[in-house]
Amino acid sequence: MPGVAGRTVLPEAGLTLAIRINNAGTVLGTQYRTSESSRTFTYANGGLTLLSAPDEIRGNAVDLNERGDVLLTSTNRTGYSSWLFDSSGRGSQLTAPGWSVVIGQQLNDSGQVLARATRFDQWGTTADIVMHNGTMSELGNASVVAQGFVLNNRGQVGGMYWPESAPNNNRAAIFEPDGSITTMPTQSYIQGTTLLNDRGQAVVHTRTMYYGSTSTVPTAHFYDGGVLTELDAGMGPGTMAVDLNELGQVLFWRNRSNDLLLWDHGVVTSLTGLLRAHMPVGTTFGLSSESAGINDAGQILVNVQVGNTWSPYVITPVPEPEVMALMLAGLGMLAVRRRRDV
Repeated sequence: MPGVAGRTVLPEAGLTLAIRINNAGTVLGTQYRTSESSRTFTYANGGLTLLSAPDEIRGNAVDLNERGDVLLTSTNRTGYSSWLFDSSGRGSQLTAPGWSVVIGQQLNDSGQVLARATRFDQWGTTADIVMHNGTMSELGNASVVAQGFVLNNRGQVGGMYWPESAPNNNRAAIFEPDGSITTMPTQSYIQGTTLLNDRGQAVVHTRTMYYGSTSTVPTAHFYDGGVLTELDAGMGPGTMAVDLNELGQVLFWRNRSNDLLLWDHGVVTSLTGLLRAHMPVGTTFGLSSESAGINDAGQILVNVQVGNTWSPYVITPVPEPEVMALMLAGLGMLAVRRRRDV
């Protein structure tokens, strides 16, 4: 039976949302000081570090890499911007020639940034780009519109594309650094590659309209070697993956039951069930649906609400005789705006 370690309150915790954990166990998140003020933080070895851009009013954490670099977005009285901070705390704003604003979406270990650039012209022109040390490359080509969701350490971008002439014919894809496009197997008329590791394994989400429904239903698939495997096979549609590590393990939600699960090469474990086993009988708790994460050591970051208190926890695999238990290590108090009640 898993054990539960004591909870450690983050310094200056306030209202806090943890969103990423790297392989060193450093946690990235956003601290909400007031309804109008927030800051990005990292938490490591019992210490909290705050990061902010000049004249910042609101900051929000976006991504953290293995070097300790942090990508964040910042709002001040003149506008909205993205900043990249190195591990020593030095920050630089993301800019690109000819574009009005650049907003970072993901960061890899070499410092490449996947971003969306916008030009304030009459068309509101946008492009998804990869930036690195002052260089910039745009996804897609002249014949297709491309959208990127995830960047790995090989410079590959997972996303989707569609022909200019057929905007409703989305295809999940991996955009290669040389400009070529690898198309995922067809499963649905709406699909996209949303998670991608350095081994070329990916998660593809499809969306299908079902009879009697006015909206599309997402279904998550694991991609490896040209084969798509549904994460929740046999249970029908309604799954959304949130993270993928280098071991090929996937964190995902089963939407119908509001259940957070771990998919490990066909074996599915309910993390919600493991958490419930450590709560007093009858305890009602909630989980954040948008801030779970898993690193390459198999540590799983979740945000748990009991009563009016939110706490980030790291679920760490601990070998035991004949069974792999999970030990919960609390990282601090937390409050978020979105949750899933279970």
